[in-house]
Amino acid sequence: FGDPVKVHPALASNLYAIDRAAARSAIYAASVNGVVIFDRFTGSNLAHQGAKLSSGELEGFIETNDYIEHDLFGLPKPALTVFLDLDSSISVANTVARAAEDVSRTTDGHETNAPYLDRVRDTYRYLATTRGWKVVIADADGKMRSQESIHQDVLSEFLKAAR
Repeated sequence: FGDPVKVHPALASNLYAIDRAAARSAIYAASVNGVVIFDRFTGSNLAHQGAKLSSGELEGFIETNDYIEHDLFGLPKPALTVFLDLDSSISVANTVARAAEDVSRTTDGHETNAPYLDRVRDTYRYLATTRGWKVVIADADGKMRSQESIHQDVLSEFLKAAR
């Protein structure tokens, strides 16, 4: 559909929602005691596509997307969302490094566009504040924290929510 940063967010978000709807039975089948853990789910759609909108359009977009994904398509509503907050310059550097290590890996217009990623980060932060998401800071002193320390913080949030 063209440059992913320029594709209208309603079109892109609906395509992602349709993909998830097609996987709905597999999502429910994967549940263990009612729990499924995703590395990205509906919130990622809200942040990435919502970052393309003006602040005045964002709430309507969120409400419409929630209706489509959860009410219309019957996808489960997340009981816990953990946002890994990472400086976009580190995110871009990580993406470039991964692409250099694996020449078969391609990047899209989202992954290396720092101004766009800054807007996505702001949208994630807005969503975390307004929707009660948990935030784990994934960097310190201009560098990515270790996977183990990030894992421990995420696990801590999960265990708090399970109580």
